[in-house]
Amino acid sequence: LPKSSDTAFRWGYYNSPADPDRQSYTQVLEAFLQAGFHIEGSSGAGTQGLLRTQYVLVKRSS
Repeated sequence: LPKSSDTAFRWGYYNSPADPDRQSYTQVLEAFLQAGFHIEGSSGAGTQGLLRTQYVLVKRSS
């Protein structure tokens, strides 16, 4: 484990255009960014017409 006090989250969701909650997913991501987190990686994989988007969010201690 890293000895620094960095904080990292892996956060993902299914990004379906028909999902009425899709707007709230964007708001959660924006809240992370406003709290000082940075996106250090993202990946997407499609299954059954859904695009699963996954982000790695890291907050540096310094």
